[in-house]
Amino acid sequence: MGGGRRGGLPAHRLHPWPRRFPPGGGPDGGHPGRRPGASPGSGGWGMSSAVEAARTEEARQGGPPLPPLVLAGCGTVGGALLGLIREGRGSDDLVRSILVRDPARERPEPLPDPDGGRVVTRPSELPVEGGRVVVEALGGIRPALGLARRTLAGGGTFITANKSLVAEHGTELEALAAKSGGRLAFEAAVGGGMPVVRLLRDLPDAARVRRIEGILNGTSNYLLDELHAGRSWSEALQSARALGYAEADPSRDVDGRDAADKIRLLAWVAFGVPPAHVRVTRRGILPDPEALVAEARALGGVVRLLARVDPPDGAGICRARVEPCLVPRDSPWADVRGADNRARVSTARAGTLSVSGPGAGGQATALSLLTDLGDEALRRAGGSGGLARPVFPVRTIVAPDPDSSRAEGHPAERWHLSLEGKIPGHPEIEVRPRLERILARADIRLVDVDRDSGRLRTVLETRHAPRVDLVGERLRALALEPRLLRLAER
Repeated sequence: MGGGRRGGLPAHRLHPWPRRFPPGGGPDGGHPGRRPGASPGSGGWGMSSAVEAARTEEARQGGPPLPPLVLAGCGTVGGALLGLIREGRGSDDLVRSILVRDPARERPEPLPDPDGGRVVTRPSELPVEGGRVVVEALGGIRPALGLARRTLAGGGTFITANKSLVAEHGTELEALAAKSGGRLAFEAAVGGGMPVVRLLRDLPDAARVRRIEGILNGTSNYLLDELHAGRSWSEALQSARALGYAEADPSRDVDGRDAADKIRLLAWVAFGVPPAHVRVTRRGILPDPEALVAEARALGGVVRLLARVDPPDGAGICRARVEPCLVPRDSPWADVRGADNRARVSTARAGTLSVSGPGAGGQATALSLLTDLGDEALRRAGGSGGLARPVFPVRTIVAPDPDSSRAEGHPAERWHLSLEGKIPGHPEIEVRPRLERILARADIRLVDVDRDSGRLRTVLETRHAPRVDLVGERLRALALEPRLLRLAER
């Protein structure tokens, strides 16, 4: 069926890229994501977080001192921030109060003397009123939400790395800040050390953002990278936990919820659309990430969990997607290694802009929190501060044509679909006729078909991504466990 051959797919079939690289790596025989002559982390797209951090630090030399602050949470991120403050100042006297659950717990960065009265264990004891600067590194909704409300209602500044909090309650908190003269800052909530929020906020409305896409979860990227290197899922997960990239329960990272929260926040900053008005279709790398990687390897590509969002439609709703994608081994997406993140912003008048940087780990996130503190210092000294203006509304929304993909120049897209060639439990029933009927009802074009080791491999093409999701649901209802990978652009 389809002209396949045993031992692998022919180079010209079911492969959207001009050439294949050897199974052992990229065109130079190295890691599948390394282009010839490229240095680690280089992608040729834009400024990395390391360059941004260096420029920020250079600009701050001789500038206004950091303001006094209270710190909610002193775990991986909060402890890293405390360490950076101590390293930079030689003391932690700027941190006037710290909220922790268990002061007796051993930490890489020790707490100030508990007898000095700066360490508290109840959120109600943390002094956040009176225009203070509060840095929140607790995670979760509670008690972070209560602290944010108290801080902003009193005209203070609330700096957070909590993407769940901002995605769910950001519009309420921004409105509260606007009413009281406070400030909500969340550079660290998206991409760890990748300055994508700053890029979008500094971009003028006239640039007209057409699409935002990126690798926004460092944990899942690290895990996929380890699988591509030949490690098992359990080995990759153990390594990620040991390095501080994965929580004890990494489900939010691997099922795409973390990336979905982040893409909502980027849509809010870029388009002025509240996170609740961003509809995200989400597929993570589960249930079988090792099978996804094996599928990509057979096709000469790499799996990456990509998120993207387009401008709002006429009803003010943004459509976003988080899904595993098949990318060429020589693409900048494949070049994102380990726990790094990368975001690409396509605009009508400023071309394509990108930023990259570490997307997981306490140090990267703490550096972003420190950047927001530096902005607050500039604001209090009478400067502008990079993130001083409010988030919503900040963009003039121009409703696109009804077919937004055509209006913004996005072409039809392709998906690679792999599934068993026979109905489970019914080896006499071929899957292909049923698949063709399902695709016909969904008005999806079947570009190519091949058989390999009993599996049916196809390439689907459509302008309407939700129809592909529907096909996947119908195939799962037949117990076929389809493996779907969107074929990402270079």
